[in-house]
Amino acid sequence: MMHQSSIDPRAGFSLVETALAMLVASVGLSAVLALLPTAMDQAKRASDETYAAFFADAVFNSFHAALWDTNVSWAGLATYETIPPVTLTGGQDVFWKNSSEMTVRMDGLIRTQKFVAGSAPGKWGSGGLPASWEQYDHAFRYRLSSTQPSARRRALLLEVWPGEFGQTNNPYRFATELINHGF
Repeated sequence: MMHQSSIDPRAGFSLVETALAMLVASVGLSAVLALLPTAMDQAKRASDETYAAFFADAVFNSFHAALWDTNVSWAGLATYETIPPVTLTGGQDVFWKNSSEMTVRMDGLIRTQKFVAGSAPGKWGSGGLPASWEQYDHAFRYRLSSTQPSARRRALLLEVWPGEFGQTNNPYRFATELINHGF
């Protein structure tokens, strides 16, 4: 007695079913791929906003600290240049190269800041980065201006635009007040 297989040799997917399945899959994949540029743009904007906020915090903290410095007078704040970011010193770490050129001036002009990381010799051991290593990290333009609404108050406005080039509309804006406590 012969057994007949219960599997129908004609079972499977037809060409129409396969084509429809591929169409559905391709539409879904296209939708996911269409979201990538938007996601990358949002990530870039978040990064730019974070760099701008850190920069504003450093600038404003430098001005607030200057008020406690005995070498900086209230009248001298108009020409005060901020404390530059930490630079490569003594082979200790990877920081910004040429940071002495990165002071911020309160003159109302649009200026450019470029952040290039560099390696201190011997930081990462004998197999570490060479002393000549450097990496462009980010750049932006800024304008720092000041108003003095009263003899004891000064308002600082910092505008920051991402990148070295481009339009100067829609900046990130930051503000703070400095108070002369008369010390």
